[in-house]
Amino acid sequence: MPCFYYPVFRAIFFLPDSSKLLSGVFFHSSAVETNTRTGPDSSDPGSAGNDERVLAKIKNDHEKALLEAKDTLQKRPGEIKQDILNDKKKLQEAKGHGGNDVNNLPFVEYHRPPGATGHEPLDPETKERRAKIKEVRIC
Repeated sequence: MPCFYYPVFRAIFFLPDSSKLLSGVFFHSSAVETNTRTGPDSSDPGSAGNDERVLAKIKNDHEKALLEAKDTLQKRPGEIKQDILNDKKKLQEAKGHGGNDVNNLPFVEYHRPPGATGHEPLDPETKERRAKIKEVRIC
């Protein structure tokens, strides 16, 4: 039973706060959301005009998205696929690739870290350490 309590104790007290950890990974807020949030320090007199501009921008973006969705829904599936291919070609040309699928990533030589060889170590001291770790893990 102590083998069960130890990981639970560690999970509760030693791991980072999961809500803070996940908030940075999964819950990114867009620029519009951060600009529209109000707090106790945002009660300056110039913020009312800023709020109206942000709301107008949101409405314009929403109307553009609706018009684009209506146009897309009225097209045939073949036309939609062709539009997607055309957009992809435009993006590749804008990036400067010109449509070729060349991988421009630099070559990085991989060196295996020490101790990660996949077989038993030759050093007797390392063997003893591994044996102790295995003994502790078994409980």
